[in-house]
Amino acid sequence: MAEGGVVVAAAARKDREKRPMVKPLWVVLTPSVDHEGWLKALAQTADQSGREFSQLWVKPEPRATSLPPALYVTHDAAVVEDADPADVVVIMPQPETAAEKIAELYDLYLPHSMYTASMFLSKAAALGTQTRMLTAHQLARNPKQIELFPGVIVEPPLPERGQTRPAVSTALSMYRLGRPQPGLTVSWSERLFVYEPKSCVEGAQLGMLDISGRPRTLVFGPFLALPPGRWKAIMRFAIDEPATQYPFRFDWGLATDYVEETVTPVEPGVYEIELEHAVEELGYWQFRVVLSQGAFDGKLMFQGGTVMRVEEAVQQAAA
Repeated sequence: MAEGGVVVAAAARKDREKRPMVKPLWVVLTPSVDHEGWLKALAQTADQSGREFSQLWVKPEPRATSLPPALYVTHDAAVVEDADPADVVVIMPQPETAAEKIAELYDLYLPHSMYTASMFLSKAAALGTQTRMLTAHQLARNPKQIELFPGVIVEPPLPERGQTRPAVSTALSMYRLGRPQPGLTVSWSERLFVYEPKSCVEGAQLGMLDISGRPRTLVFGPFLALPPGRWKAIMRFAIDEPATQYPFRFDWGLATDYVEETVTPVEPGVYEIELEHAVEELGYWQFRVVLSQGAFDGKLMFQGGTVMRVEEAVQQAAA
């Protein structure tokens, strides 16, 4: 009996090895207030299509057999970077709520939840152009059924409503149409930035800074991840009469990969500074205002601005 059982098991194993490998299907579900609803809907989809449902946080171990075929769901696009684009669908529901969901999933507070949410959204948006995306704009039409893959159909959950911080939700809303296309412009409020504490004028409006003192960085941030490509920043600031005699340096880009321009305003008033920079890798972008020499007096008012995608990454544009 034992020998017979061994023979049967060996035969079954050989039979499995002869069967063609069924590749897993992947869904990159970016964080949002609808996260749990989508997980439930995708689990039902997997069950109805005869697939094993699994939510992944890291890359899975290689599968020894093709049974049962899998439907993997992750919110980190880096997990699927080795997958065939034809086997991946990105779902981006309500990206403007991503920071709040990340705060819940990772027990983070602002601004760290904002940084992390922007990176997950950027990773998903940076996937190859052959990867299909279901955007918030498309999902707002509320289709009853969506065919994710041939024969694999999902019924989208009803969208939920969640509380958001306006400045953060506006910045992340750039992903409502999926991949940010050239020409897309988004507002970066002055509330997203960090200010040198000793320069902040007590009781004054946010962004009002006393520049008197040593050379230093006055404004920096907001450390939001952006998909690879060329991006333009147009930022506004105002200065008073005493500040007109001092040079200011403006940086735009990543921490160590950026462009800069130094300006000495000739008269008090409101100014705009425009800078462009291209980066071929994901990273946290920031705009910095640096006082280039010591000042005896003067005030600067930083007013935020806009960011625009000028063109996509070189390798994507050439594809």
